[in-house]
Amino acid sequence: MASTLFAWALCWKRPRPHCDEVRDPIPTQRLDMTATAPATAPECCYLLQLPTELRLVIFDVLLANHTIQVWPSETELCGVEPAVFAPDPNKPRRLLRVPYLGVAVLETCRQLYLEGLPVFHQRNIFQFDIRHFAKLFPCAPGLHCVGTVRHVSLLYSRWADSELWTLTFDLLRMMQLETLSIISGISYNVRPLVESFALNKRWGRQLLAIRGLRALDITLSEVWLQSHSSRVKQVDSDGREVDGLLPLKQLVDEYRTLMVGPKADERYLAFLAEQTDGPLSVA
Repeated sequence: MASTLFAWALCWKRPRPHCDEVRDPIPTQRLDMTATAPATAPECCYLLQLPTELRLVIFDVLLANHTIQVWPSETELCGVEPAVFAPDPNKPRRLLRVPYLGVAVLETCRQLYLEGLPVFHQRNIFQFDIRHFAKLFPCAPGLHCVGTVRHVSLLYSRWADSELWTLTFDLLRMMQLETLSIISGISYNVRPLVESFALNKRWGRQLLAIRGLRALDITLSEVWLQSHSSRVKQVDSDGREVDGLLPLKQLVDEYRTLMVGPKADERYLAFLAEQTDGPLSVA
């Protein structure tokens, strides 16, 4: 499993297969390393001689604080091609592409694999296009770690129907997410986007069913903001400058009120009680 992870986390582009090589991945039974008998630790593994706290710091430096973009390598989903980014300290809103993650340390021995893999899953942001999320996640990183991934970012760059959103929200509810970000690049005015994302719509009720978040963000992509600058800063009839994104910001604040914070569940239950059509089933 470690070698598979190592191959997956390499960031250079793999050669595309021929059409006759494209096929659905063969289901395989994964070995649960936490349930198998531990192997004898190698005597030459000097990392094991370090205190556990120091090893975790090393894992954090090698594996954490990246945004990992995952997309299909072919339309028929023969594999995935990841890209890894790290924050640019000089420009906080930018990300710098890094050549690879230091996951080779996980191949050293079983003990380091078990200690380092949770850092890889819990301390990185996994970013998917909404169109591919429900199909790609079971392949990479895999359903076996659905309970350990903590941060997900979804790119909403193409129109997605209600069925696709339902599959997406079903998978998100299986996770124990701490942060969720939805970045929209749909090129229309802000108000129609706000209306389609309203709390009383099916989309909003499915999003609200995701509980336990520490942070939530729904925003517009940098490309959209740059190409629609006239819609970001508008001027009203009195000549005053108006924030064109204010309706979206207010909507996000409403979602955060019901989803983030120590009293979010109490407010969420009160919100459901006020709905005349009853809560949306999330079973």
